[in-house]
Amino acid sequence: MIGLSTLIWFLFIFLSVYTIIPTLIVRLGGFGVYTKGKKANGIALTFDDGPDPQYTPHLLDLLARYKVQATFFVLGSKAEKYPELILRIHKEGHLIGIHNYVHWANALMTPKKVKKQLNDSVKAIANIIGENPIYYRPPWGIINIFDLFLLRQFHMVLWSLMVGDWRSSGGKDRIRKKLFSKLNSNEIILLHDSGLTFGADQNAPTYMLEALSEFLEECKRREYIFLRIDNKMKLDGLRKQEPLHLLKRMLVYVWLKWEMLFHWLFKVQPIDPNCQIFYVRLCKYHGMTIFWKSVNAVNISFCELITR
Repeated sequence: MIGLSTLIWFLFIFLSVYTIIPTLIVRLGGFGVYTKGKKANGIALTFDDGPDPQYTPHLLDLLARYKVQATFFVLGSKAEKYPELILRIHKEGHLIGIHNYVHWANALMTPKKVKKQLNDSVKAIANIIGENPIYYRPPWGIINIFDLFLLRQFHMVLWSLMVGDWRSSGGKDRIRKKLFSKLNSNEIILLHDSGLTFGADQNAPTYMLEALSEFLEECKRREYIFLRIDNKMKLDGLRKQEPLHLLKRMLVYVWLKWEMLFHWLFKVQPIDPNCQIFYVRLCKYHGMTIFWKSVNAVNISFCELITR
């Protein structure tokens, strides 16, 4: 019979391999995801969790007033429920992406379930606008390892600036302050046009809209440019990546990070700092005293010695 501690350990290993490690690698290393423009000079406004009949129309009015095009990562179930909002988003020149059919984390679903969520969302949106969405943002930015194979069909997009606009505390001032605190001209900003998601305050989008209005006014004064995600990626010259090639890059990334951690934990140092091929770890000797005759050492680097 398997003990409780063994079961917990097995579960931890499974979750680490299935979702924790892939999510950390993608978030920290940026493998297979678009998180921030490198060449494209333009801010990308992105909105998750909609469409919402209470807030999305006001958001669209605001974007139209400032002639800003944005990207909406919508839930397939809401697209089916509010097709008129999806159609309006599309007709007003905004880009529509997917945020799953319902707001479930991919870590809690099987690969088959995730694929069904995406296929159902693609079908729902395509039935309204006549186009298949190819941009995808997983809820909470959490993935499982099999999501990497979705890159054959979708561009996965995360963010570089998150302001916590799903909370009402602090009102518009807190959101506005965070919008300007780390802003530069090539951010991907994450906002929400619905407050019905688990963990969100229902009236939070009210404060987001108030803060966004002041933000857009200031950006207009600074002459900042706004881009949809697809246009921003094109300017950056980004293309879909093959999953197997991506997995190889991730393995190399993990190995190099582990090597750095190992060297730091055990204080391993290169023999020659200018040629870091061989490493050594100095340890205190606890044995008997050893006597030896001193000799004159040749002042030559290790790398020079082995190349002679």
